[in-house]
Amino acid sequence: MKKNGKLGYGTTGLASVMLFLLLFVSPGNTTLTCEVRAAGCQTGYATLFKLSNATDAHAELVNESLYNVTVCCRETYGVNASLGTGCSGTYNKTILNISGNTNAHAALNNETGYDVRLCINSTMNITFGYDTTCGGYDTCIASVSGNRDAHVGNCTAYSTLLCVQTRNMTVNRTEGNGATIATRGYQTQNLTVTFYDAARGIYPSAVAGRIFISNNGTYKTYDCTSNSNGNCTVKFDPDCTFVGGKASWRGGVFNDASYNNMNSTDGEITIDIEAACLQTVSFQLEFNIAGSGSDAAEVDGLGTGFYRSNDTTNYYGCIQDTSIAGTPTFGLAFSGSELDYINLTSGDSFRIRMSQFQSNNKFIIPVTQNGCDAVRNKMPLIQKHGLLTQPFVTFVTTQKNPIDITLSYSDLDIIGNLSKSGIFTVTLEKNETAQLTQIIVRE
Repeated sequence: MKKNGKLGYGTTGLASVMLFLLLFVSPGNTTLTCEVRAAGCQTGYATLFKLSNATDAHAELVNESLYNVTVCCRETYGVNASLGTGCSGTYNKTILNISGNTNAHAALNNETGYDVRLCINSTMNITFGYDTTCGGYDTCIASVSGNRDAHVGNCTAYSTLLCVQTRNMTVNRTEGNGATIATRGYQTQNLTVTFYDAARGIYPSAVAGRIFISNNGTYKTYDCTSNSNGNCTVKFDPDCTFVGGKASWRGGVFNDASYNNMNSTDGEITIDIEAACLQTVSFQLEFNIAGSGSDAAEVDGLGTGFYRSNDTTNYYGCIQDTSIAGTPTFGLAFSGSELDYINLTSGDSFRIRMSQFQSNNKFIIPVTQNGCDAVRNKMPLIQKHGLLTQPFVTFVTTQKNPIDITLSYSDLDIIGNLSKSGIFTVTLEKNETAQLTQIIVRE
C-alpha cells in the first residue's frame, strides 16, 4: 500500500445543525444520524472522512481530494449542538487510526502503528464503540474489515461496526407515580423526574424541565429545574379545574440551553375532586375606604392575585388607607378548618374573595386601624384557637369615613339591611330549606 502525504491531521470547519424537537419527544429517538454517500453530504451533515468506494475502500481526511465517497453525520442532541471533525475539544472521540492522510488503510483506535487519527467531535457528549450491532447507540458510522491493516465500507460491508451516540440523557419518573391526590388546597404531592447523562456519568443540575399532567384531553404544564441529584420536582396541588379520576403524567427536559427536549414514559396518578371541589363555600367583600383612590390592599404582605393555602402563611386579605389619620383598615380573615383560596382583585374598589371547604366554615371581618399589620398580628390567635380571643382595636374615633360593603354569593339570597355607627356586632345566619339557601344579616 502506498502512503501519500505528510502525517498529521488537517481539521475542517465545523458544520452545525440545530433542530428544535416537538413537545413530546420519545426517549428512543436518535439524535445522531450517519450515512455513506457517493456524491457528497447533504445540507446539514458534517463530512467525517472520505472513502475510495462504499465497500472495500481506502480512507482519506476530509481536506483531501482523491475520493468522492463521503461519510456524513448530523447532530441534533442539543439546542446548540454542532458536529464536526478534529481531535480537540471537550467532547471528541477517535473512531479510527489510519496509515496516512489519503489512500490509507485503517486500524481500530486501540491499535498502534498508524499515527493519523480520524475523529468525531461535538459540542455535546459522545459515546463511541465497536460492535456487531449498533442497537444500543444512535447510529452506525461505517464498518471495517479487521482490527488493523483494514479496509473501510458502509455499515453493511463488514461485521465490525463503528457505533456512536449522543443520546446520553435518560429521564425517569422517580416520585409520585401511582399517588392519589385530593384537591384540598393545602395538600401537595411531589411529582419528580430524574435526569441522568450517561456519557458524562452525572445527574446534571440546573437543567430546565417540565411536568405534563393530562386533564380532559389536554395537558397542564408545570416548570421545574433539576437539583444537584438531577431531580426535577413540582409540588402538585390540583385545583378544581381538573377532572377527577385517573390522569396520565410525564416529565422531561424542556427548553434547556444544552439538552434537547426529551420526556419520560407516561405514569399515572389519581385526582380526587370529591373531597373539596364539590363542597366549597366562598365569601366576598368589595369596598373602598372613604370612597377615594388612596387604598392599598394585600394578602399576607403580597399584592393582588390568587393564592392557595401553601402560597401564604397568614390567611387574610386586607385594605388600608394611609391617607386618613389612624390608617383605617378593613379585611377578611380565615378562621375555618380548611382554606381553598384567597383572591384579591382591584378596580374602582378592592375585592377580597375567600373560599373554604365546607367543614367548619368561619370568616372574620376585621374592622380596625393602624394598617394591615394590625390584622396580621392577630392571625396567630385565630390560627391557634379558630376564633378571635381578643378584639381588634377601634376602627376610627369619628364617623366621617363610611364604608360600603357588598356581599356576593352565587345562587344564594342575602337578606337584611344594616346601617350603624359606633361599636356594633353584625351576625350572619344561614337559613336553608329544600327550596332556598339564605344568609340573613342581623345586628
